[in-house]
This record gives sequence, C-alpha cells and structure tokens, in this order.
Amino acid sequence: MTTVLSIPDPVRLILLAPAPAPRLAVALLCRNLAITPDQALHRLGQTAGPLACGLRRSEASRLAALLSVLGLRVRLERDDLPAAAGPLVDLSLQPAAGIPLAALARCLADLLDRSDGTLLADLQRPGGVIVPCCPAGQVERIRRGTRRIKGLLIAQVCPDQALHDLFARPGARLSGGLMRHLALLGLRPCPFNAALASGVDRRTRDHVTARFGDAVFGLEQSFQRLDLYVSGSGGLSALELSDFLATRRSMGCGPAGQPPFAPQQIETGLSHADARQFQRDYDTIGLQTLARISQPGLAAENR
Repeated sequence: MTTVLSIPDPVRLILLAPAPAPRLAVALLCRNLAITPDQALHRLGQTAGPLACGLRRSEASRLAALLSVLGLRVRLERDDLPAAAGPLVDLSLQPAAGIPLAALARCLADLLDRSDGTLLADLQRPGGVIVPCCPAGQVERIRRGTRRIKGLLIAQVCPDQALHDLFARPGARLSGGLMRHLALLGLRPCPFNAALASGVDRRTRDHVTARFGDAVFGLEQSFQRLDLYVSGSGGLSALELSDFLATRRSMGCGPAGQPPFAPQQIETGLSHADARQFQRDYDTIGLQTLARISQPGLAAENR
C-alpha cells in the first residue's frame, strides 16, 4: 500500500530573473530537488518562473537563503495562489509639491477601492500611498486609471531589489537600545538625507521596525521625495551666496528673510537619485547641501 504524504502550507520557489548557473547552484538544486544537472541548468536559465513547487516552507526557505548567498534573486510564494504574470512590484502614488491632497484622495478612492480619509492620511506621509506586491495587471490598471490625474507621481520597485532608508519618526525619542542595535547590525547614519541607516534590504527593514517601529520607519529610496538645502557656502563668497539664494527664492524655493546661517531650501520634491545628482553638481561650484524628506501637499493641509 502506497502512503501519500501531505505537505501542510506548501510553497513554490520562484526565480525572479535569469541567472548564471554556478556549479554550487546547480548542485544545490540537484541535491534538494532530486533533479538532474541538465534540469537544474534549464530552470536557472529561464527568463523567470518557478524553480520548484510543492515544497515544505522550512526547506524552501533554507534553499532560498543558500541561493541568495550565491547571488540568485528568488522569492517564496504560497503554492495554492495563481502564479503571477511577471514579477510583483511595490507601487507608490504620491502628490507633487503643492498639489491639494483632499482632491487627489477623492480621485484615487474609486480606483483603489479605499476611503477618501484613509487615502488622505497616506498622502500626507512620506512615500504617499504604497500598494505592495502588485501583479503586472494591477499595475497597468492603476497606471491607466491615473493618466488624467494631474500632479500624481508614480514610482515602482521590485520588492526583492528594494533599498530602504530608516528614518526617525517626527518627535520620536531615539533610545540607546535602538542606536546600539543599529550599530550591532553595522548600520550608520546617512549625512545625505538624515536617515538613521541607508540602503538596507527588506528583511533588515522589517527586523528593525518590528522592534522599534514606534520610533523608526523605513522608506524605499525610489519612493522618497527630497528637498535640498544649502548648509554651507563652501568656496563661494558671502555676496555670491546671497545672489544665488535670491535667484532660488525668485523661483519659489524657500522663504525670504531667513538668517544667513540657517539652511535654506534650493530644490524641492526631488527623487532620491536626482537629489544625489544635484548635490554633486552643487558641490562642484562650492555649495554644501543636505537633503530632507519633503512635506507633501499644501502648507494649510499639513498644520
């Protein structure tokens, strides 16, 4: 009599992108999946798709960790779910500078099947409305539905490629335990955008926020909108700096009447990559700058 063993909560192991097939990866698949080297090479060389199905979660997690160490991008998903058409992405919807948030929330409510109030609260946070793990069809539907909405910024990133920065929550007390834990993980503050740690993966973000979420939040770099401030004159004379800041104020960047020693805003609403580039450009002309997370929407809505 044949005994059929049932695996509780089976998962499948998904390859997210074609990968070179180092001998160790081939050997791992052969040993763990009981397949031939030719079969392992074929699965590793596919555009993207399942490496194996019907696995125990513990065994699949161990195999995924070993493959990740070898440089392969993989993901686990429940075996009873329909296979996603293409890789899943995290999507961010947020307002451009000066866009009325309440009106934008109303425009998005039907499309996202969420209430105006919930969306308004999300739009006031860094990163805006974040829709995690969207299949390609949902991403296309959201993009089609938002084409006529003015002042909406959309960004997407593959969760397994995401790089997160960890920021202090406004008014939060940064305990010694938090700072020691970040140091223990080898994480240091980032002078560029005042992040407590920069460029961490999703697993590290979740680990830190699970323990210190009342004081820290994570935000993917592609979802950041940053304002750039002059923090030092560098090689410019006082007169040259004053003339430069006057031109920026005439373009609506930063209020007039600030003391000369206070950081003064010169760019607003930049992406993380653009803010980095602007910082390098300003550095070449002798201006020292720093970036800070932008405050979305109109000033009256954020009081």
